[in-house]
Parts: sequence; C-alpha cells; structure tokens
Amino acid sequence: MSSTLRIGLALACVSTVAHAGPRDLDEWFPHLRAGMWVRVEGEMQAAELHASEIKILDGELDESELSSQVTDVDLLQMTLTTRLGVRVVATQNSDIDQKKSGRDVGFAYIEVDDGVEVEGQLQKDGTLLAEEMEVTRPTQAPSDSTEMREQEMTARIEAVDPKQYRITLLGVQVVLSEKTKNKTPFLD
Repeated sequence: MSSTLRIGLALACVSTVAHAGPRDLDEWFPHLRAGMWVRVEGEMQAAELHASEIKILDGELDESELSSQVTDVDLLQMTLTTRLGVRVVATQNSDIDQKKSGRDVGFAYIEVDDGVEVEGQLQKDGTLLAEEMEVTRPTQAPSDSTEMREQEMTARIEAVDPKQYRITLLGVQVVLSEKTKNKTPFLD
C-alpha cells in the first residue's frame, strides 16, 4: 500500500472519530426537547446567546451552572446580573471563592466586569440561587477581552423553537446554527 493511500485512510479515520455525533443542524436539532440537560458555549449578541458548541448531557443533573461576567451588583439584596441576563441570588450559605487563590470571599468582593462561575438551583421566579460561586478579576480591559464575550451554561432546556432553531436555558434565548458544533458523542 502506498504511503499516500495510508495517509489518506488515516485522515479519513481521524475525521470520522472527531465528529462522532451528527454534524448537520437539521439532523441533530430535532433531538432537542424541553426538559433535557445541555451544555452550551457561545457569545452574546444583543440579548441572545449565539451558540458555538452544544452538548446534550445524559441523565439528570441536580444543579444548573453558568460562566459569565457581572454587569450589575446589588450588595443589599445580595444579587448580581450576568452578561447572559441571568439574575443570581446569593445567601449567607453560598460558598463564594476567589478562583485563582481558592480563598473564601464575601459577596461584597464581587464587582462589575468580574467573571463568575455559578452553580445553583433555578428558582420559580427565574433567578439562579447560588450554592457555589467562583470569582475572577478581568485580566485586561473589559472592551478588549475575549473572555468578556465567551459565555457558558449547563441547564435544562425550558423551551424549543424548531422554526427559529432556538432553545431557552435559564430564561436566555440560545440561537443554534450550522456553525454550532454538536459535541454530543451519540444520539439515540
């Protein structure tokens, strides 16, 4: 067997393994249902998250997660709003740490433009009750930072709009497109 043919076959195998799930939006979008758990990454544009990646998660999770930036802080109410538009409520029982050092910090430590990773329970009023929160100070000016554009959520799908290729997570409209990479290994 020639070396060119062997390289071509090896590349074909690598390509097949790298894309184990369906690649075409029309092929995998119909599998999405309200109540399923997914992880979505993308960038906010206006009031919508334009997903660059999605992964359908298997089974039940016990809490939602998000990774975003703080746009507003209310120290008296112990609430913050993220760039995703999700309102997060902290309590005295919320574990709030500085991400790099791991040290405990109080809610008063959090400032606008900080990065936050939040794990918690979605409440009936649409807020996310924080059980754990990690806070990161921005490393560059907020307007220049790619970390300010990148957002991530792990949550249960609340609604599916098959005509517009949209789902709703934590009250946020998520736009899926042909550019969205499906990271789900297999779909049944």
